[in-house]
Amino acid sequence: MAARAVPDAQWLVLGPVHREGHETDFGNLVELGWVPGVTDHIAAADVVIASAGDNTVHEIARVGRPYVCAPEWRYFGEQTRKAERLAELGAAVALPAWPGALAPWRGILDAAKALDPAALAELYDDDAAKVAAEYLEALAVSLWAAG
Repeated sequence: MAARAVPDAQWLVLGPVHREGHETDFGNLVELGWVPGVTDHIAAADVVIASAGDNTVHEIARVGRPYVCAPEWRYFGEQTRKAERLAELGAAVALPAWPGALAPWRGILDAAKALDPAALAELYDDDAAKVAAEYLEALAVSLWAAG
């Protein structure tokens, strides 16, 4: 529906696609499957529509692109909560349900383009893994000492 709503745009789909057999193919929609250099594709996108997985969010934040966050279902709702929080911060447009009509897609894409990419980019930290490891190490040491 998004490809149909914005026919002038080229739509690239990365990763596997589940088809049910009744989908219509569009000339502006290209399914690439698994590709090397995913971040390069993200960096080149006008708008990224993706799930709320940690790696996905961090790669989009790293390059600071407009982001429509389409959370995948999880037992504990962590992707939904992350999408909501990113929207609260002005870092993404949360997509609680996949629109099945043209007009909502146009509005969603316009809203994403209106975001300040800096709001998402400032959530990325090159040293995040190191900071997390140092925190966990300090916590383990303090718990061991208290022990």
